Amino acid sequence: MHYQYTQRLSMLAAGLALLSACGGTEDVNSQGSIKLSGPVSTALAALDQSDIPSDGIVGISTILAVFPAAALEDFTNRFPGVVAEEQYRILEYQGGVAGNEVFGIEGEHADGVAEIDAVYSTAGVFISSRTGSPVAQVPAAVSDVLSSLHPDAVIDESEEWRDGNDTLIYEVELESARSEYEVTLDAGGTVLETSEVVSESMVPAAVVSGILQELPSTKSISYTRVTVNGSVTYRVEVETGDEGVDIEYSERGDIVSMTWVQDL
Repeated sequence: MHYQYTQRLSMLAAGLALLSACGGTEDVNSQGSIKLSGPVSTALAALDQSDIPSDGIVGISTILAVFPAAALEDFTNRFPGVVAEEQYRILEYQGGVAGNEVFGIEGEHADGVAEIDAVYSTAGVFISSRTGSPVAQVPAAVSDVLSSLHPDAVIDESEEWRDGNDTLIYEVELESARSEYEVTLDAGGTVLETSEVVSESMVPAAVVSGILQELPSTKSISYTRVTVNGSVTYRVEVETGDEGVDIEYSERGDIVSMTWVQDL
C-alpha cells in the first residue's frame, strides 16, 4: 500500500517537538542534504541512473546516497526480526524554498504480516515509528464513512496502523468501475486524508505543464488527487524499476513536497 505522506510528516512534527521539549536541536537541512529550489528535472531526468551524468543531473541513487548510516543501524537494532525493504527521503517546500526534510525506512517482519515505518532526521536520529498489518474487517464507524464516501466502491485492501502513542489509523484502498481510492481514517471514522487516481485531463493545467516539461515521454507518470482538511494537492508519481519519485503540487502548480523512494 502506498505510503501516506501526511502521516509521515505528522510523525516528523511530533518528533521535532519532542526534541525541542527535551532541549535538543536538529538541523533538518544538514548532514549532506540536497536543497532543491530549481526545476524538478534535476531529480527526475536520470531516474534510473546510479551516478551523476556529465550534464549534472541527479538520479535517485545519488540523492539517497547520503542516507544516514545511523538510521539503518538503528532500524536493525530497534526492530529485530524486521527486514528493511524500502528507504525514502521527503523534502518539504514552502514558497518554492526547500524546508523540512526526513529520511525513512519501511520494513516487514519475518512473519510476513507486520510492517514497520520508521522516520529519521537527516542526522539519523530516530523520530518516530508506526506498525501496520492487514485487517479483514474495519470498525463499523470506519465502514459507515467509507460507504458514504464511495457507495459504488468495494474495499480492495485495509491496513491498521498503530503509532508510538497507541493511536489507531486505518488506511483503506477501494476500487470502483470509475476509479481507485485510498482513505485514511481514525478508529472513530474521522477522515484524515482521501486520494483518488485521476486522469491527466482532471489535473490542473499548471501541474501538467510543469511536470511534462521536465519528464521524457518514456517515463511512467500517474496522477492522484489528495485531499487533507479540505485542501487539495496533486501527487505525480514516476516509477522506474525499483525506484521512483513522487512530487506533490498545489492546485496552482507550486511544489509542496518531493519524495524519493528506493527498494533495498
